[in-house]
Amino acid sequence: MSMLLAIHADLIDHVVRSLRIIVGTLVFSLILFISICAVIGPSTPKPVPAPTVEAGTAQVPADAKLPLLTVLSFLFAATLLPLSVVLPGIVADSWRKKLAAGKALAGAPPGDVPGLVMIFQTKTIVAAALSEGPAVFAAIAYLMEGNPIALALAAVLTVFVGLRFPARARVDHWLEGQLSRLLLERQGAIPN
Repeated sequence: MSMLLAIHADLIDHVVRSLRIIVGTLVFSLILFISICAVIGPSTPKPVPAPTVEAGTAQVPADAKLPLLTVLSFLFAATLLPLSVVLPGIVADSWRKKLAAGKALAGAPPGDVPGLVMIFQTKTIVAAALSEGPAVFAAIAYLMEGNPIALALAAVLTVFVGLRFPARARVDHWLEGQLSRLLLERQGAIPN
């Protein structure tokens, strides 16, 4: 298997380099956006504290409102973050099965390794994008509502985008695993 990867080393290096640029740019732009949000602060000034009402042991302002955008940003993150882990794997499995069946992938050069490299590129971009969207939404929620929890969520989600940064060794390991699965699927050892 390593010989196949060695033959396509230039293609793999090119895709890894491209993915590093894409993921690095996503992370850098998120850090920049979150920093700008933190510096300029929320768009609405902080209200003067209202009279409080006893609610158990905590003092709650009488006119307290639920920070709707902050809550939505957490729901958005709770939905898309698991999808960013699961969906790229589902897509990769589906496309690998097409390769095993001898079907050409649209836009991919012929051959198993080039097809798998294209699959890796696509799954990495999809995973990063599914983490980036909620991060941007959380930062916007902070700008609109001024809730620092939303800004913290944006920072945490930026870390998840950064986790998609490809290392060549991880890419090679993923490709070797996919080549093995591809071979087993062609032999009928793994049912479609």
